[in-house]
Amino acid sequence: MKRRITVFLCGLLLIGIGSVSAFGGKTKKEQDTGMHEKGKHWENVMEDLKLTDEQRGRISDQRHENMKKRIEVKASLDLKQLDLKHELSKAKPDRAAVDRLVDEISAVQKEMLKNRVDSILGFRDILTQEQWEKVKDRKLTGFGEEGRAPSDRHGKDEYKRKK
Repeated sequence: MKRRITVFLCGLLLIGIGSVSAFGGKTKKEQDTGMHEKGKHWENVMEDLKLTDEQRGRISDQRHENMKKRIEVKASLDLKQLDLKHELSKAKPDRAAVDRLVDEISAVQKEMLKNRVDSILGFRDILTQEQWEKVKDRKLTGFGEEGRAPSDRHGKDEYKRKK
């Protein structure tokens, strides 16, 4: 009985890891145009904010550094998830190794969130109060109400809206 429960839980974990990884691909439009819709939207926002040349330069530098960090941390997360998947696929997974990998994955996810918040705060420091209010009005901070990520990310709520 314990073995069945363990196998079932491992299967759920693998499905969860797979579904998270599935959102990493590009859409057909992104492949065709080479530009993410969010990137185009971001360009429009930058125009609306009427940024100075200095602000544009600082934001460009910050975005570049943030992207480099994101790539490094995402690669680390992907590798740890791959190791976990490999360990769980064994006939007798090492529980200590699984626990260690789960802790490491959690730590990387925490680092990703901290980087994201740091990015928002850095961006906020560059803008004037009026510009920041425009950003907040357009809900472009990456966080919804009460600091939660927006629920309609990746179109997840599309089905709910059509009901």
